[in-house]
Amino acid sequence: MLRNRDRLLRLLVFCAMVIAAPLRASAYGLGAYFEYSRGEQHIDYDVIEEDFSNDRFGGGIVYDSNVARDAWLNLRGSVGYVHTRNTVDDEAHGAALDLSAGYGFFRTRDFRLWVAPAVRIGVDVYESKVSDVIDFAVGGGARLGLNWHLTPQISLAPSIAFQYLYVRETIDDDLGNDRYDGHERLVTVRLSVLFRDVEDVFRSAARGALTPSSD
Repeated sequence: MLRNRDRLLRLLVFCAMVIAAPLRASAYGLGAYFEYSRGEQHIDYDVIEEDFSNDRFGGGIVYDSNVARDAWLNLRGSVGYVHTRNTVDDEAHGAALDLSAGYGFFRTRDFRLWVAPAVRIGVDVYESKVSDVIDFAVGGGARLGLNWHLTPQISLAPSIAFQYLYVRETIDDDLGNDRYDGHERLVTVRLSVLFRDVEDVFRSAARGALTPSSD
């Protein structure tokens, strides 16, 4: 298990570097998120096939290239910790990296409504005394989000995502190392709090002036 925890830590560090890379941009939002996911997972174990329902609770850091500005595109990325419990009471510790390229189809002084293709990469390390079980998942879908600008520098950002993931499960025990394929349909509800850079404010095209979200 120690080896698996080391791998998980290295993954989290790598993902954090990916999220931090765009911070050189002049305007952005940075904050924290909390989420709940419900997943319906199917794994083919060669001789049998099994279905699981997974409840996931997670949280981490989130970056957005455009929280409040009057522009079409926003790039959002997040990395965080995930705790999973399935229908047979197995528990896992893991990590997830999410990337979205949003299209802001409704933008005002106080709100931004956007939709995006959303990619997710995740890993779950299950606790077991007889074997090491690791699920690696990658896939995508769609995310719908709302940015509510509470103050000139703080936004509340709920979102919901629907994704389909390919799952690769590895079981390492005394009998050897086995790998199995599967998939998961995942629905994720998330709440983010974003602290915006001073340049990330709504700019009225008509007046050509910066317009803070509140007085």
